[in-house]
Amino acid sequence: MGRESGNRRRLKTADNLLDIISFIDEQGGAGVSEIAEEVGLAKSTVHEYLYTLTDREYLVNKDGVYVLGLRFYNHGLSAKDRYDFLPTAEPFLENLARETGGGVAVIVEEHGKAIIVETAMGEHSVETPANKRVGHRQHLHCHAAGKVILAHMPTDRVYEIIERHGLPERTVNTITDPEELLEELAEVREQGYAINDEETDRKVKAIAAPILSQDDTIIGALAIDGPAGWMDRMNFESNFPDHLTSAVDEIMLRYDWENSSR
Repeated sequence: MGRESGNRRRLKTADNLLDIISFIDEQGGAGVSEIAEEVGLAKSTVHEYLYTLTDREYLVNKDGVYVLGLRFYNHGLSAKDRYDFLPTAEPFLENLARETGGGVAVIVEEHGKAIIVETAMGEHSVETPANKRVGHRQHLHCHAAGKVILAHMPTDRVYEIIERHGLPERTVNTITDPEELLEELAEVREQGYAINDEETDRKVKAIAAPILSQDDTIIGALAIDGPAGWMDRMNFESNFPDHLTSAVDEIMLRYDWENSSR
């Protein structure tokens, strides 16, 4: 029997399959017994799933430890290609990381989550669970980039995301009240950028500006982060917005020019 999702029913077999894949990904590899214990299935059933995934080249069996295969990477690249402004953005991200010294990332929204799709590391970059790799997913409300994206969404959509994912507390600074979040989103729209004041990770701050299409639809956000003390010494709330908006303007101008010349 499937799980209820809105007015539709999810397939239990598909849920099991995806739970197995997600667990293997989170663990960096897993054996049959630990997978069976995690997903609550018999070992014989897990064997069948693993055999199918391995035979289809989605998993690799390394002496009884199953790891993700590079076929997933191919699918990931195809998904990333949907954001066709990214090849244009890449050199500007590298320049921004060199100029500011911070970690730079492009974040987009998918299924109500923030997804990192491109990064560049500056001298003062810090690797955290929130920025460790392209493809990492996080809640929108505790990210500077996520708040920028939420600020440019209809209020009804913001409430849908809150209802689906909640507002979990990552640190003592995380906004967990819907009305407080909406107030901050209004400020973000007015000032043109958003701040992450140690809301995702302790001692890490960030600032982000929106990436808008020609019709002013939000397509992503550009963010700079770094150690909280260093960000404060850089007076980042005063100095970094201009860096961000200039980079976004250059990216989108170059992207539009490249498209028009094709």
